[in-house]
Amino acid sequence: MADQQIYVDDGAGNDDTATGAQDAPYRTLLQAMIAHPDASYQTRKDEAGSHQQTHKKKQAKAGDLAVREKAEADKRQAVLEDAKKVVLTEDKSLPEAVRIRLDDTDANKIKLGTKETPGTRVKVLGRVHHLRSQKDVTFVTLKDGYGSCKIKGQLMSLPEGAHAPLQRELHADFFTVIGVAVGDKEAITNKVQQDGDIQTLLDNRHLVLRGENASQVMKVRAAVLRAFRKAYEEARCLEVTPPAIVQTSVEGGATLFSFNYYGQTAT
Repeated sequence: MADQQIYVDDGAGNDDTATGAQDAPYRTLLQAMIAHPDASYQTRKDEAGSHQQTHKKKQAKAGDLAVREKAEADKRQAVLEDAKKVVLTEDKSLPEAVRIRLDDTDANKIKLGTKETPGTRVKVLGRVHHLRSQKDVTFVTLKDGYGSCKIKGQLMSLPEGAHAPLQRELHADFFTVIGVAVGDKEAITNKVQQDGDIQTLLDNRHLVLRGENASQVMKVRAAVLRAFRKAYEEARCLEVTPPAIVQTSVEGGATLFSFNYYGQTAT
């Protein structure tokens, strides 16, 4: 019969004693089809066995991951312990470093060095934006902000064919790490990723704004706003900042008082 229901259970079924009923299912679909070729079939997987195998695999993967993470942590800790043995001291025979900002180009106090002539020895503070290490040299890109790294050295002209901001580079002879950034899972590269989840990026917006694209958007917005203000000032217009009257609650704000505004409640 075409409407006959035959049950198959690969966990509790038995092909030798099955009748196809729900309380006496077949173990394999093939045996059920041989015995009842014109019926429709209801199959059921052995979920307990499947889940058990899946759980074992997950446990094995978690164990392997924990072993690898511990090995990496031990290796990193060994490197850090070796690094603590290296003590940096500033060469007092060098000229006193001149404190400048990263974008300072005042020719009266800054002279770029060349292969033949030394440059001005300067001191800059900033946070490490990019760090690129090679075999014999390390390149660090600093950004202005709360000081987390202090570097002293000579400002030098770039070699032919090289490119850098303001066409110069600082050859460091001494540096001090003022504040160490968090690492491991809390590192910015793990918190904020280019194609990361949008909600995660919004929750860590303060970190996103340290990137190139997001910060450039803010700079463009600031430049446009500054241009509008300048144009209005030149037109002898006065900027006023009245309170905002809205009908709904605002994010991050609080209602000081409410009142009737043309027949509607405003806050």
